[in-house]
Amino acid sequence: KPGSFPAIIYDFGKEVVGYPSYKIKGMSGANVSFWYGESLDLYRYDTVILNGELLVYEPYHLRAFRYLKIVFNNSLEPVNLYDVHVRMFHYPYDYNAAMFKTNDLLLNQIWENSKYTVQMNSLEHFVDCPLREQAQWLADARVMSMANYWVFGAPDIVRKAIRQFLAVQDEDGLIPATGPMDSPLTNIDFPCHFIMMTYEYYFYSGDVEFLKEIYEKLGKII
Repeated sequence: KPGSFPAIIYDFGKEVVGYPSYKIKGMSGANVSFWYGESLDLYRYDTVILNGELLVYEPYHLRAFRYLKIVFNNSLEPVNLYDVHVRMFHYPYDYNAAMFKTNDLLLNQIWENSKYTVQMNSLEHFVDCPLREQAQWLADARVMSMANYWVFGAPDIVRKAIRQFLAVQDEDGLIPATGPMDSPLTNIDFPCHFIMMTYEYYFYSGDVEFLKEIYEKLGKII
């Protein structure tokens, strides 16, 4: 109705990470806002001004959310929403690389939830959270790398993480707490995690040539 602000909320059932896409048509000057959240505590990230023609809108930056709220504003005519979907974005793991199944349905669900969590938190690099800063925290990356070995068997993303951390190593050998960009944040036990992360990479991959490549930088940490 004129003067109202109708809205619809989609529940995707679980966290999704990627590029939402909308096919929409409404009167010129009307606007549509898109709110995203991992809970029903939603934040507005996108607003589209309609022009009377059929539009296909996809934000440039990826979004991470479970709930999507679409609010229709400033329209004296009906707005037609023809399509809503998400083009998922994550590291190209082999999702069927490992299987775990028992007679305990709860354990099976824990396995699937954990596996999906690692997948959704692996973008161009490991991230602590796909919604907010999308940073590669060192201790988090170590935990994710260990899970990755068992469920995806993909050492390449771990090798990339190790290289990224060493690329921003301080002159005194300290590894910043978070990357992949340089950061002033430090935590004295994180370099210890880094040494263990490198050892575990070698344990699971057998990549001795990579150890030779980074040998001097490892020595600076110690």
